[in-house]
Amino acid sequence: MFGEEQPLLLTLPAQPFRYFEYGVRVVHLDSTVEVARGYYGVPPRWIGQRVHVRWDQLFVRILDPKTGGFSVA
Repeated sequence: MFGEEQPLLLTLPAQPFRYFEYGVRVVHLDSTVEVARGYYGVPPRWIGQRVHVRWDQLFVRILDPKTGGFSVA
């Protein structure tokens, strides 16, 4: 069976799949969010709101509570 599938297999990507962590944070009075012992700025209009955050070794992505889109911090 492997012989049939082998011509259709693609090469592995150069970089491994990055796993991310996910959480919900409350925006502090100084308009920052704490993620993995670091603080990341968000728009002041989000103060006091709960925001969804996704992070890995390279990026912290904060979900805009109104539009649902991610912004890179």
